[in-house]
Amino acid sequence: MKTILAALAVGLLASGCASIEKVTLAPDAASSLNGKTLALSTRTATPDFSAMTAAKGALGMAGALAAISEGNELVRQHAIPVPSEAIGQALGKQLQGARGMRLLAAPVVVVSNEPEQVAAAAQGAADFILDVRTTAWTFSYHPAALTRYRVNHTAQARLIDTASRKVVAQGSCAYPLPEAANAPSYDQLVADGAALLKQQLAAAGQDCAAVLTRDILAL
Repeated sequence: MKTILAALAVGLLASGCASIEKVTLAPDAASSLNGKTLALSTRTATPDFSAMTAAKGALGMAGALAAISEGNELVRQHAIPVPSEAIGQALGKQLQGARGMRLLAAPVVVVSNEPEQVAAAAQGAADFILDVRTTAWTFSYHPAALTRYRVNHTAQARLIDTASRKVVAQGSCAYPLPEAANAPSYDQLVADGAALLKQQLAAAGQDCAAVLTRDILAL
């Protein structure tokens, strides 16, 4: 039962609120973006990172909390960047190049996930704001190979009109999990300043950016 509870806790972390209704940018809306200013969002608080081991998985909710504590320490110790920042930059450049938008150099700090408040934070600075946030990022042991670990990442993106405060495009993405045979060990993930973990999270960000470019920007 404890293992089940821990698995559920990590599952909730991994899925988070990552799945939202997909809204693809409509052709008329896309054509109206040319020359409009675009801001990217940023958040001062880094989302919790969970590092779930098999030992912690046996401890139920206490293990899940310990996994978050350990994960956050890994992020702090190794300066692991949250993928949403790179995803936002990639999508912003796509809108700049393909839709003729003018990308602001400085991101806008947002403190809420509500579209109206995100739009309000950028109103007066940009016509649109692209709000990308990582809803969950973790690594967890593979059920079929307890010493092998899978990196998980989910994110949401929304393009919001700051004047009307309406979402004109939105979607989510989830990084595909590797098979157990190809998954690294814990030590491999965190060696050399967590180089492999950073590499896999970067790959997750690139994968997510490609999915969102297709699904919500129709590019």
